[in-house]
Amino acid sequence: MKYKIKNILLVFFKGGAIGIANLIPGISGGTIAVVVGIYNELIESISKLANFKRIEKRSFIFLITLFLGAGVFIFLSAGLINYLIYNHFGILMFCFLGIILGSIPRIVRIHEDMKITFSRLIMLVFGIALPVLIYIYTQNRSFELQGLTNNTFNYFVLILSGVLSGGAMLIPGISGALILVLLGQYINVVFYVRQLVFKPLVVFILGAVLGVIIFAKLINIFLNRYPSLTLYFILGLVLGASYKLYPGTPINAKVLFLSIFFFLIFFAISIVLGSAKFQKGGK
Repeated sequence: MKYKIKNILLVFFKGGAIGIANLIPGISGGTIAVVVGIYNELIESISKLANFKRIEKRSFIFLITLFLGAGVFIFLSAGLINYLIYNHFGILMFCFLGIILGSIPRIVRIHEDMKITFSRLIMLVFGIALPVLIYIYTQNRSFELQGLTNNTFNYFVLILSGVLSGGAMLIPGISGALILVLLGQYINVVFYVRQLVFKPLVVFILGAVLGVIIFAKLINIFLNRYPSLTLYFILGLVLGASYKLYPGTPINAKVLFLSIFFFLIFFAISIVLGSAKFQKGGK
């Protein structure tokens, strides 16, 4: 019984880490799921839950605990994260860089056959390039309010945006917000949320839920059939995410020292979280 309670608490706090990450611009919850060692189980659980004929109690409890942890930590840490973003953004980014780069050894150990081959190297490069190119492209996108007219085509674009951004939340290194910017729908969705425009908001949410289910099933298939290739692609996505997070080298000596200090601290924490001993405690 103690083991089960410990397991639930670990999932709760790992969900909390994912929730905190979602408060940081440009950080994917999928990346943190990889870092804390629950990415495979997250994808598998969503995939199983979407198949109503085979709902497993373990998967249901896992997802409920995970999302509860995310919600609680978003509520508790929103003010602090907002303060850090506006007052210590560079140091905060170095903290997350440490966490993400420290997860690399764990990703490499997930599967027994991770030796480098040409096809796996291609997947690694593609994984690195994808979030970097999306980030570079979206930097120059216009943030004008568009497409608010009530017609069938705009609702089709909105539900498609929901599907792609919802699915992107499961992909390490790519945030749903970046996909919305890419599709020119970011400001629209923010407007719907802030003004509680019910009909388009419901359409978007339905699309996002559908996207999470579809992408979870697809990723689960690839993880089962092509584990090594998929993990090399995920490793590339994680490395690509680091490019987006790097805030530049601080000019101020004190800030530079603190950035390096916290980078090393969080790098070490990530290494410990990814250790075999810690991972066994969470299963």
